[in-house]
Amino acid sequence: MIMGGIIGRRRVSVGAITRCAVFTCSCTLTASVATAPLAHAADTQPPVGLAPLTVKPNGDDATFQTSVGQWESYYKSLDQQKIEDAKRLAPVGLTLPKPPPASPDPLEIWSKADIKGLGDEPAVRGVNSAVGAAVRLGDGLKLGVGAELDEQAQRKRESNRAELQARLAISKWTLLPQAAIVAETTTTDPSQDSQPAIGQYGYGIQSGTTQSASTRLEFRQELRRPFRLEAGEVLEPFVNFSTSIGLDQQEAAQTTTVPLDTVGVGVSLSRESDYRLQATTDVDGLGTTEAPGIKSRLQLNVPLN
Repeated sequence: MIMGGIIGRRRVSVGAITRCAVFTCSCTLTASVATAPLAHAADTQPPVGLAPLTVKPNGDDATFQTSVGQWESYYKSLDQQKIEDAKRLAPVGLTLPKPPPASPDPLEIWSKADIKGLGDEPAVRGVNSAVGAAVRLGDGLKLGVGAELDEQAQRKRESNRAELQARLAISKWTLLPQAAIVAETTTTDPSQDSQPAIGQYGYGIQSGTTQSASTRLEFRQELRRPFRLEAGEVLEPFVNFSTSIGLDQQEAAQTTTVPLDTVGVGVSLSRESDYRLQATTDVDGLGTTEAPGIKSRLQLNVPLN
């Protein structure tokens, strides 16, 4: 699901995404503190006074994300800063007690909002908001649910998701299986201004509403294996596979019975507290009659002190 560090540290991410010979570039500035969930990790810490909110601008769009874990980590960082200040003021040789180790909270609550069309003349304007919660059932196992509302001009999509994540470690290999059932409802309001050119002149609004619903199963597996190099870097190749199966009879009659498959490979090279370079390539649409789409991403994360 979605899903500390050093005070005053910010992380800059520069990425390039290519899809079907269309090139876009994005620059992401993150001033946040984030927990380390099973499938994601964002080790950033905000300066004192900044709310524990992850902000990721991308062109005319922006993503805002926060969670209960981020707030807890933020206040823990403030307490840790007070301890460090007390150490500097303490007499030489005085040993201060260490704070007790914190046990992970079994409940994780998160929220996210994607705002599209912040420019002067955006092609799409709307807000995508989501909330969710996950419960840790044991070591490396989480069960979560979420709800999403995607509202754009003349269209609104509601999505409810129930998800199960796991983290299985065998020797140095890590397997991240994930399963979810998603129910979506899309409402379209094609309102348009109309003025007849022939006959009685007048001005009116022509409107109508259409609604469609779909339910699908999603499965995703990811396999990782880190290698520690002699210079101190960590090289970690990974491969992932995801598939989506529609459960609606009407949808199944209109499409092929083969599920929509996506296969991706990637590799990351990182040095703790210095940088993280990651390259990925995904091929999607393997189960359809259309030509598969290829998406590549190159991302560099560098902390700025």
